[in-house]
Amino acid sequence: MTTFRDRSRRTTTGLNRKGGGGARGSWSDEVRIPNLPPKTDGIPLLFINGDYVNPQTDDGGTWDEHAPYYVYLQAKAVIREGNTLQGMRTDCVPGAWKRPEGYPQADSRVYDQGHKPHTIWGWLKSKGDSRVGFSTRAAFNVIDLRPHHEVPKLDKEGHIVKFTHGEKAGTPVMERKPCEGEDCEHCADDIKVTVGRKGYLDVGSKHRDEIMDLELLVDDYCRACQEGEISRVAFICPECNEVMIDLTEAKLKADEEERIYLGGMKCPNCKTPKALPIEEVECSKCKNPSRATLADVVFFARKTGKDKDTSIGAFRKGLNARGWMWLTEYELSNGELLASDVDVKTDDGTVSVTYAFDKSVKEMLRPYDFSTMRGVGVPGQKNKNIAKFLGVSGLPDELQDEEGDDDGDGEESGNKGGGSQRRPQGRFSGRRTGASTRY
Repeated sequence: MTTFRDRSRRTTTGLNRKGGGGARGSWSDEVRIPNLPPKTDGIPLLFINGDYVNPQTDDGGTWDEHAPYYVYLQAKAVIREGNTLQGMRTDCVPGAWKRPEGYPQADSRVYDQGHKPHTIWGWLKSKGDSRVGFSTRAAFNVIDLRPHHEVPKLDKEGHIVKFTHGEKAGTPVMERKPCEGEDCEHCADDIKVTVGRKGYLDVGSKHRDEIMDLELLVDDYCRACQEGEISRVAFICPECNEVMIDLTEAKLKADEEERIYLGGMKCPNCKTPKALPIEEVECSKCKNPSRATLADVVFFARKTGKDKDTSIGAFRKGLNARGWMWLTEYELSNGELLASDVDVKTDDGTVSVTYAFDKSVKEMLRPYDFSTMRGVGVPGQKNKNIAKFLGVSGLPDELQDEEGDDDGDGEESGNKGGGSQRRPQGRFSGRRTGASTRY
């Protein structure tokens, strides 16, 4: 059985590197996968093929060139009385990791040796404040394909949230809410139904790996013909481009094959030690073999379990327990197919797949530039507000907020609630076949 691994560094094509210039989003764009009972359909999600440069957060010595998700360090301050949650504040932590040697871009998440920034979170932790904790988070680009209603956003007291400055000052902030079906209050108010909602998933490392593991459900299917099954036929050396092992003749056991793929081997041709092989694959039905990725299907995603012991998976009744559909099979709430056609091209062994998306979805396909998003890539809270929340005084001078610091980004501010080296950092884009999803 195959496992998810880093396809990105073995493909010759892909999306443009995300160093900036992506769509700017807000913390309020977060999509939450619901916790549902067994045998309950998940929500339909389309994963957008993001492309991010991320520092390795385990040892700080390397980085992932083309990860499909954005990594950041989240700080959390929690106040409880007994087992009752009284309040919580979360924010991203700048300068969380040491800059790896040769790191290719300017990045607020890393610091140069000897210049680690002093944050309020580090200061609180140094004072022994047990209410403060840290966790590594991953942000995935998604489209929630459920039908939605566009309605004014409400605060916790039920008041309409309005833009506080800019051209939209004084006007309501609009947001999309999922249609609730027969008992939907927005349907009762005759509010128009819209197709889907662009957003992002913000998850910890366990749920990140479970999302990436969803690809195990599809990666033995060919996305070019959507009929055939994919099989490996050879391992190719990434250095000399010669065959390392002809798998049709070697007849390796599945676990040994995986061990070589994940751990590498000495190339018998150029003698490169521990060369991580590129796989060459075949399709049982077509001449354009290309493994399906998370971005080639709609997953019916859900959480199961209780409290902190939850897992992310995919399930929908009537789909032979697959939990997913091809993009060209999924019908939107407007009656149109999510993707009406798929165009497959092969150039020098590289297979590219282009989908003809419905126009209502096509406008939502641009990945976020998370480096500009409050609470994810940019701190979204003032130090004085965090200190006030925790009842802390005596902030050092270097942690005093600068004059003119803003607590919002054009709309009334809110707070986002708490929410080893292998080949995991995801794929979404091809192995030897150089497969890439073109939007």
